[in-house]
Amino acid sequence: MKKVVFTSFAVLLALAIFSCNDFAVPDNNLVYIDGKPFVNLTIGSGSSSRALTDTLAKSGVDFYEVAFFHEESGEYYRTSWSKGRNGRLLLPPGEYFGSESAILFAGNRRDLTLLAVGLITGVGINSTTVTPVSNAQATIEFNTRYIEFTIAPFLTDIYPRAGGKAPGEISFQIKDLGTYVGSDWKATGDIALANFPFYCKGEVDKPVPLFMLPKGTNDIEAEFTFEIPGAFDFSDYSEGILISNTPKIDYGVVLGGDLRTYQPADIAFDDLDPDDNFPDDGILKFIIKTEDENSLTKFTFEIPVVAIDRAESENKIAPNTWFIKGGLENPILDEGGGDINALGGAILLGVGLVEYIIIEAK
Repeated sequence: MKKVVFTSFAVLLALAIFSCNDFAVPDNNLVYIDGKPFVNLTIGSGSSSRALTDTLAKSGVDFYEVAFFHEESGEYYRTSWSKGRNGRLLLPPGEYFGSESAILFAGNRRDLTLLAVGLITGVGINSTTVTPVSNAQATIEFNTRYIEFTIAPFLTDIYPRAGGKAPGEISFQIKDLGTYVGSDWKATGDIALANFPFYCKGEVDKPVPLFMLPKGTNDIEAEFTFEIPGAFDFSDYSEGILISNTPKIDYGVVLGGDLRTYQPADIAFDDLDPDDNFPDDGILKFIIKTEDENSLTKFTFEIPVVAIDRAESENKIAPNTWFIKGGLENPILDEGGGDINALGGAILLGVGLVEYIIIEAK
């Protein structure tokens, strides 16, 4: 995600939600159901909707979901729609304050990779009379016909390089080398660059960050940080991003000369559980245990999330389960962000005496 899960595309995009003119509704824009008033909204339709840019499309965004929590009634409302279509929603007037009350998810329909999130930044009686709101705190009135969300992408970059991020600033960091229990000590949390593929003649070599770990070691601590550009902090979004099931870590085989590839004894999330909100600092924490031999592996992570809550909405629409990953093509090695804009999300780990063998392998 890059990379903006999108790339250093830090441009924020406005998505309009405006009242539908295709329905026969009263002039006051209200629809009554069981005696309760609802504002009638269409999402992403008509000339007053701001078009999403080509950059967003190239980043894989072709599916959207918006969720609201109406605190007064304790009810949830949501809808989803694909690129080129419209979302429609009946929403009770009231106060919608922060991501715990209103949030928009944007991502890839194929596998529901979550690529960007949005908060309310304006409301109005039409698209030309919009009042900006502060801190994503909006009041939806009976005459509200327009709601504006500003969408911001997840940003990551694990590639340290000149003109980009320094080693201490990249998204993946080895924070503590843990407790050494092996037969010999090698590697100190350094980052090397390996040419990948190692043994695929005819292909262009691609430098890949290689994170070095000591072998035979317990309790190595690592972190992966997501950033979101713009006026809001990550914590402003996290209350609307609920972990809906057990986060998953997978391992993969890579080629590296005579080195054996293996699944480490354990790579586990540290304090990340279902029904938690996504960490408000955007940081995922890992505990790693390595075997006592020189080895090479790659790993990926996948965190299932829903918008605001797992509960079925009052309009009988169940939430989609989205997935926060290292990249849109998660099993492929992550080559970094910036001008590289890699799609992969797998992180390459070298354990023990591997750095020179790997870098020189051709």
